[in-house]
Formats: sequence, structure tokens, C-alpha cells
Amino acid sequence: MVDTVVDRQQALTFHARLIELGVDAELLMLDGIGHTFDLQRWGSRTLPGDVRRRIVGFFDRHLMGLTQATADARFQAYLAWEATHPEAAYAGT
Repeated sequence: MVDTVVDRQQALTFHARLIELGVDAELLMLDGIGHTFDLQRWGSRTLPGDVRRRIVGFFDRHLMGLTQATADARFQAYLAWEATHPEAAYAGT
């Protein structure tokens, strides 16, 4: 299945223009995955392991003003916390 919300070529064109204008932009396209903000699954499919790290890191850098290194460290700390708190585990709903 493909993204039925944003046309693939439109996303590529938009991203290229952002880069051309000097915007720090990232485009994440996942084959066979539709448009989603669930950072771990799309339907019954598990997303690639780096999707959550990349998206959270992007927001940390652009909304919180963190450096890449600080964003990475913050994400690793969150994963460590999550591993010890089963109540925070993804419920799959």
C-alpha cells in the first residue's frame, strides 16, 4: 500500500524546493507504508527501527533547539526509561 494522503512526486518536489531554499528539511519515505504518525507501527506492520528516533530527533532539534548529539542522548535516555516501565509499552491500539 502507498501513501494516499501525499503524492510521492509532490513530496519529492516539495522537499527539493525546501533544500534549494536552504531549509533544514528531511524527507522520510517508507515503501509500503501509508501516511502515519504512529511512530512504531502502521496497521499491523512494524516500522523500521530508526523511524521513531529520526522523527523525535527532528522535532527535538527544530522545536526545542537541541543539537543532534543532545537529541540523540535524550532519545537514548528515553529508551532506557521505557525499557524499565512496561506501562509505557506500545499497546498496539
